[in-house]
Amino acid sequence: MAPTRPKRDRWLVRTVGPLLAGLGLLLLDEARSTSVSPAAAKAVAGSAVILAGVDMRYGGPGRISRVYLLDAVVEVVLALAWAAARNR
Repeated sequence: MAPTRPKRDRWLVRTVGPLLAGLGLLLLDEARSTSVSPAAAKAVAGSAVILAGVDMRYGGPGRISRVYLLDAVVEVVLALAWAAARNR
């Protein structure tokens, strides 16, 4: 939490963290495969777009740390990469 400031609602961190860890496991599993399943590509790209939207909605006005705007850029790039992988 150092770069993004302490959180008042730690339950949110404890909820979102495991959800994102699950997506990370899905990414690792797909990375070992020779092809990307359409369901995995949709799940990962969709999650990245949703997270980017939240980052931009709350990071832009300064309600949360602006470092989340950089995170939004990474998430959009990730979503585009997974969409491209799905189309291969």
